[in-house]
Amino acid sequence: MTLAEVNRLTKRFGAPGRIGFRMDGRGLPVAVLACKFGYAEVSLYGARVLTYKPTGHAPVLFLGKDAAPVSPSAAPTLPPGGIAPCWPWFGPAAEGSGGIEHGFARREEWSVVSTSYSDDVTELSLGLVDSPETKAFFPYSFALMLHVTLGMSFKVELTARNAGIAPMTLTEGLLPCFRVMRIEEVRLEEVDGAAVENRLTGEKSRQEGGLVVEKEHDALYFPRRAYVCLVDQTLRRKIDLLFTGAKSVAVWNPGEGASGGFAEGENRQMLCVGPVNAPGHPVKLKPGEKHTLGMTVQSKLL
Repeated sequence: MTLAEVNRLTKRFGAPGRIGFRMDGRGLPVAVLACKFGYAEVSLYGARVLTYKPTGHAPVLFLGKDAAPVSPSAAPTLPPGGIAPCWPWFGPAAEGSGGIEHGFARREEWSVVSTSYSDDVTELSLGLVDSPETKAFFPYSFALMLHVTLGMSFKVELTARNAGIAPMTLTEGLLPCFRVMRIEEVRLEEVDGAAVENRLTGEKSRQEGGLVVEKEHDALYFPRRAYVCLVDQTLRRKIDLLFTGAKSVAVWNPGEGASGGFAEGENRQMLCVGPVNAPGHPVKLKPGEKHTLGMTVQSKLL
């Protein structure tokens, strides 16, 4: 996308002081949203939420160090972190996918569908539809929408519609990477008694009490209600996470060393927790059917 195209987006969809568009340091378009309750940035490349900062609070999301510049012929890259939509598969690259982990949606440039604002909220909708390139990996016709609502809380909804004539099966996830001060001093609450599927070992178990992650971790948790919270005593902050359209949350940290795109040491400053429909728990859509995976994040001072 050129600077002239970004300026046209601002003219068509922008609003002074509330909604704007800019180019990042890699020449990728970014939507900038603001309201009296906070500030957010969303990259149109991959529909990745880069920043969410409630007014009067520290940033909620962790974004890793910027990836090294690449040649013009290479696919663009973004720093790891933020909130990435994983679609139409969650987890390792699917067979014939060209090695794209967590799906191609986070590697495509999305279109701006609409923006709006009121006294209390600012909203953005991005869209992605199938193309000959996506059908090489996922042989279905689809319409995908990411809707972001910035207000007293921060809401992200990923809606998929089967636009074809054949049934469609997919897995998906919304994975916010939360900023923490020191990971060993953070506890994930509301998971007591939840069934657990360890994605590293394949072991199944049941969680006892809250969860503290101190090393590499990759597991699905099935809480008794669609709510978990992250308590950071050092930051004196509690992050509430409510979700819809899924029965599980993925909890992930790459562990020590440079892994998952994160630089060495960054693992101690972040924890990914978000709703997923993972392999073994897929979404099945008949022609014309829709499914929405959603989450609402609210930061509270302790």
